[in-house]
Amino acid sequence: MTFSFILSIGLFLSLHLDLSRQLIKSVYYGESKYCFEVISQTFNNSYHKPDLKIKIEIAPKDFETLNKHRNSAYLKNSINKQEKESVFVLLNDSIKGKIRLKGNKNDHRIENEESYKINLAKGLTIMGCEEFCLLKPERRGAVSEFFMHKLLKREGFITIEYKFINLQLNDHAVSTYSIEEGFNDTLLVKNNREVGPIVKLDDDQFFSEKTNMAKKEYPSKADINCTNKKGKTAIEIETAKTLLADFCNYKKSASEVFDVDKMGSYFAIMDLLGNTHSIIWYNIRFYYDNIRGLLEPIGYDGNVHDNIQSTLYAKWQLKTYPLASHVWIDNFFQDPKFVEAYFNALKRISASGYLESFVEKNKRELISYTQIIQTDNRYYLFYDYKYFVNRDLIVRELKKFGKHENF
Repeated sequence: MTFSFILSIGLFLSLHLDLSRQLIKSVYYGESKYCFEVISQTFNNSYHKPDLKIKIEIAPKDFETLNKHRNSAYLKNSINKQEKESVFVLLNDSIKGKIRLKGNKNDHRIENEESYKINLAKGLTIMGCEEFCLLKPERRGAVSEFFMHKLLKREGFITIEYKFINLQLNDHAVSTYSIEEGFNDTLLVKNNREVGPIVKLDDDQFFSEKTNMAKKEYPSKADINCTNKKGKTAIEIETAKTLLADFCNYKKSASEVFDVDKMGSYFAIMDLLGNTHSIIWYNIRFYYDNIRGLLEPIGYDGNVHDNIQSTLYAKWQLKTYPLASHVWIDNFFQDPKFVEAYFNALKRISASGYLESFVEKNKRELISYTQIIQTDNRYYLFYDYKYFVNRDLIVRELKKFGKHENF
């Protein structure tokens, strides 16, 4: 009986690797008390569909166009400008807009789980958004992404709407999707900012390049685009783009280009979350504050959070940062003002009680959203212990770097 039970448990865990991984990690990091939480999430029967619903209707001819572009992009595991062609779409029976494919890689083109970008007609919104993406939750780390946006909001950052919805496509219930707000003037107004340019480093060429040498040239070689050009003067847009370009080319320091307190806090928060993905140069959007003449980060695309082995500062010291991003973070950590802001933020967010109070305040939503994701992914897990493990590592590194001349 005992042998059969152990064999059954072993077989179950071998079939559900994410569950096994988290159980092992919780013990490894000395957090065995979380084993119960992992197991209870796995065997709960309270999962439910989201209350929010979006229905999209695409005419057969237009749907055929999207499928043609989807198949073309899938064959080469990349998407070009032509394949981003927009077609007409009707949402919730009355709201007109345009829709196109989204996503550089094929994880956004899995059959019946495609990612889409939607722009509504002027003056129209859904859930407060006039421009947004619809994508499967796992494209963004599911509940971890929600956790990131809530924490950034608590810290006073510009934050996009990120919610889970029940999507229906042409009378076919597609299942649970995420709605992710775009970067436009509506976002700025909702976040109590003066309307100004939002700029980003373009990643299209980066993903199309095949050689390591080409990748090493970025981000200094990347084009800089404005996501909300309409209504902005050419001077405003060019000023914002020039600021970012000057930073990428080491012509200006971090504190000359960015709101250094916000940028330092942004890096520190990503340490706490175990989120290196949102630090990569092509995954951040920047709002240009016309009054102060500085750029402010807008968090985006957190992916899956994990336990960290070192802080971003330590990674920079060892030159181990991946994805052509060492040259990106190098100019940040060379600026003493940024380093001071970063370490001050690390001290604040790793203080006793900070993380506990945040998790407790948002626990109901975290549980509810986990159950929503489990309607499609039965063994999905959201576990907050990784953030506490990261917090403890940050505390240890603060002690180690406390003698640093810039701290």
